Amino acid sequence: MKFGLKKGKITIALLFSVLFIFMTAGFVSAVTIDANNYAAAGGNHYNSIRGNAQGNSALHLSTNSAVNYNINLQANRLYTIIVSYSNDGGSDVIGLALNNVVDIGKFRTVSTGSGGYGWNTFTNSQVMYFKTKNAGQYTLTIWVPSADSYGVELNTITIN
Repeated sequence: MKFGLKKGKITIALLFSVLFIFMTAGFVSAVTIDANNYAAAGGNHYNSIRGNAQGNSALHLSTNSAVNYNINLQANRLYTIIVSYSNDGGSDVIGLALNNVVDIGKFRTVSTGSGGYGWNTFTNSQVMYFKTKNAGQYTLTIWVPSADSYGVELNTITIN
């Protein structure tokens, strides 16, 4: 019995050690950005009060609107990115790029409600991926190449 208990303690200690290594090595380092905390913006955009949004406010974007976020990234890393949004109308297209060079991709939004009732209901984009070569500050651009007349609202951007 003592051997099994000792072995269990060793296994748990090893598990916590491995978890600590992964966390400190940057493998578990999700960053969530409030969409309203952009560095620069262009086109038709404004903040909308939304009780279910982070900070109780979402960023409304229309066709040809764009926002930039300054983010620090590590070298030689594969990142995931997810955008939380609400959409109270027809499908819109949202694009993401890094330093206006790396095309992360585009996704088509789904309706989160209609008649004015979907703006406070948020859903997530599919998971998108990008890889960095160098460490340092990058500019993440999110733009709306096409939207219905109601536009789309961004809540958060999560990078891991």
